[in-house]
Amino acid sequence: MYKSINKDLNTEGNELIDYFSGVIEIPLWNFEEDSINLIVKTLSKGEDVESITVKDEKGNVLYNINKKRYTDLINKTRSIFHNKELIGNIDISFPSTDISIV
Repeated sequence: MYKSINKDLNTEGNELIDYFSGVIEIPLWNFEEDSINLIVKTLSKGEDVESITVKDEKGNVLYNINKKRYTDLINKTRSIFHNKELIGNIDISFPSTDISIV
């Protein structure tokens, strides 16, 4: 049972970070700082999101938000590519309880 729940959380976490990385790809490519900030603020309003960090291709933090509500977290990281070129990374954390896609 525990293994099944953990697998479901991992699957949902992968879907969540895939969605987030897709949404932020074009603003990150165009380095639209206002758009990046607005997207991250909007995505972070979801109850399932504990923290989001967006970095450029050199690892410089462009945006970071951490609600600091939970300690038992699942962390996911994705490299973000545009036309096969690395343009940055996104890290998200969410509580290790049931989550739903925003």
